[in-house]
Order: sequence, then C-alpha cells, then structure tokens
Amino acid sequence: KENSRSRYCFTLMSEMATKFIIARNLENEEKEIVLLFNLGGKKQKLVRNKNQTLSSTLWRILLKRKLIIQNEENSSISLMDGSGSRIDESTTNLHGFRNALKLILGEEVYQIYRDPVTLKSLVINRYPMEKLEVDFLIDIKGTDPEKCLFKWFRIDDKNVENLLSTSKSYTPTKADVGKHLKLKCFPCHSENTFLDENFFETTSKDPVLSYMGPFLYEYRFIRSTADTGIRVLSYNILADRYTTTDLATRVMYPNVSPFCLNIDYRKRLLLHELVYYNADIFGLQECQQNLFDSYLYPNLKKKNYDGVLFVKNTNGTEGSAIFYKQEKYIFMYGYDMEISSCLAVHPSCDVLRNALINYPDLYKNTLKQKSVLQVSLLMDKENDNEILAVNTHLYFAPGADDIRLVQTSVILNYIHFLRNQIEGESIRNV
Repeated sequence: KENSRSRYCFTLMSEMATKFIIARNLENEEKEIVLLFNLGGKKQKLVRNKNQTLSSTLWRILLKRKLIIQNEENSSISLMDGSGSRIDESTTNLHGFRNALKLILGEEVYQIYRDPVTLKSLVINRYPMEKLEVDFLIDIKGTDPEKCLFKWFRIDDKNVENLLSTSKSYTPTKADVGKHLKLKCFPCHSENTFLDENFFETTSKDPVLSYMGPFLYEYRFIRSTADTGIRVLSYNILADRYTTTDLATRVMYPNVSPFCLNIDYRKRLLLHELVYYNADIFGLQECQQNLFDSYLYPNLKKKNYDGVLFVKNTNGTEGSAIFYKQEKYIFMYGYDMEISSCLAVHPSCDVLRNALINYPDLYKNTLKQKSVLQVSLLMDKENDNEILAVNTHLYFAPGADDIRLVQTSVILNYIHFLRNQIEGESIRNV
C-alpha cells in the first residue's frame, strides 16, 4: 500500500529496445493490481480492481494512448498468452495478467513483467545528521533487500534530485545540511539486472542536521588497549519509553527539546560515541529490545563487536546488554538472573536471606523489584583466561538506598558463587 511519503514509479530502461508493462500485486492479498508502463515517453500508472473485466482495463490503456498519441491510424489492443493466443477480454484482470506474455498496442509490443515484489514500507528514520550514517526501515516481500539496488539523492531548493550514492548506506556531508534526502529502492529484475527506473522511493521527513561535534571522546580513546589491559564501559542509554514520562519532561530533562530525547535522534549519536570509546567490553542499561535488534547489534557487528541482551520480565521491552570485541573474546555462557529471584531461592544468598528475617519490609520490597543481573562468561583468545562480565541496573527511586544495598549484596554473593563454581570445573582463572 502507498503512503504520503512513499510511492511507486516507473521509467523504461533507456538502453533497452524492449518495452515493459510492470504488473504488481498479482500474488498477494491486495485487492488491486498496479500497472506501470510508458506511453509516448510519459510514465503511466494504472490501478485496477483484480476482479474487474480485462476489457475495461484494456480500453482504459487504449484511451490513454489516444490522448497522448493523437491521429494514430492503428488503435487496436490485445493481450496475448505464452502460446500466442489472444486472451479472452471477458476474463478478470487477475486471470488475464497472470497468464499474459505480451500486450500489443497499435504497432508496439509490450512484454509483461509480473513483479513479485510487494513493498509494505520504506521510511528514512528521522533526524538525519551530517557525518553520521543515515538509517532506514524497509519491509519488502518477494525479494531479498540485500539484492536490491539503492540510490540516495539530495533534493535542492528547486526540487531537483542530485545523485549522492548508489550504496545501501549513506553518510551525509556538509553540503547536505538543511536539505532533504531521497532514497530509491530498485528490486532485482533478474541476475544482477534491474528495470531502470522500476523503483520505490521515500523522502526524509526532516532535513539533514548539522553535526554537533567534535566531541572530547573522539580524541581520548584512539588507541586500543594493550594485550595485558582491558577497557570497560558502562552506559545507561535511557530507554525511549521513559523519555515521555512526567518525571522525565518536568524534573529530569526540563530544558531538553523533546526531539533531542527521541530515540531516532539519539541512537546515531549514541552509536558514534560507543564506537569512539573503543572499549573491549561495555554494558548498556535501559536498552530496548527493538533498538538492540534493529540498530545497535547489526551496526556494532560491523565494528567487530558481538553482544547479548537480557530483557526484564516486567515490560518485555528493555533490559541490559553486554557487548565485547570479537577479536579478543569468545562468549562461553550466560548466567543471567533476576536479582529478586536470586535473593529468594539461590544458595549464594542463604546467609543474606536469613539476615533479612529481621527486616521483613525491606526483604519484601526488594523482592518486588524486577531489576536484572546480566552475567556473561567470556574467554580471552590470547591466554584462554575467563572473565565474568557483569551488568545491572539497580532499582531507581529516591530514598531506596536500602533496597540498592541489598541488591548489591545479592550481586556480589552470586558472582563470588559463580566464580568458585567455574574455577572448580576448570583449570582456568576467572
């Protein structure tokens, strides 16, 4: 289906003598077929109900031709199947174009190309910024997005398209600031060939923003750590679901523009920052599942990081994530737990649990919290030593120092227990 910022377009390949009619939506649930073709050098798009008779569609094509090419002597039209027989015009549009090989229109012959591709959505994410790679979302059926051809354009003040890149990714430059970007996606027609310009397109909702840097972190961590060293980072990245609460807008960030809190604005700056810290291991708190899956993980993977996410049971949308450099470490095992569950049943907390008998309200309130404890066992590729990387987000509430103290005690007890257990099962140091 089309939307206000995405539409279908078609132009015949200039280097091809063959004329095409692109027929879309023949094999999906849409109620209408879309026909894209060229008449007298002008692009045409015809949308017809699948169950209408073929004769009405052919008559409409013929009428369009007569309006464009006047005084033409031969004004016949017929749809032919693979055996060269004329398809009965009393049949439906769906049946006719499913079985058609070519359309004869006057003296011209059009090959029928039944496009299996259905575009559900193509959207450039908001707030593109100079020097930071633009990201977009695509939901396309009938083809592999990795086999599509992508073209990026800058729209100037006269609405003229200026080609910027023919890669799937694009990083805006200073010349793009203040201008909108356009992305065109060309589905693969056959092996490494495309019907130019049989494409889908979308335009950015926002113009390209100026880069906010340079930042101090771009210069502080240029060098990687030595073989004997390790650089660890912990970062609460603020889940998007918490940026619109009354506490966030009135108390915590009253002077921050709402668009700066939007995750589409923050995520590119966040990725840029994380990469420049050049950490060997880093833990993220308040990491949303969709942000991890669709943005952080694939982009950090390109930077040679691997990572795992442990989501809270309370909302199922955000939790803690650990990333590590793949050239240094191998992920061995995850020992993730809810802190409250660890306190309630794990043997490492037997002493603490007995001590809290004298503080029933504190014990009960601690068990109510759904804070997670993420523990990843990593093996150092250099010396086979093992590391327990621990990541957590303690209960956040003013006046809850006692709960955080208990949670910290739970974590230390659990990690000490795991370390002794792992070292007892192997000869390696943890």
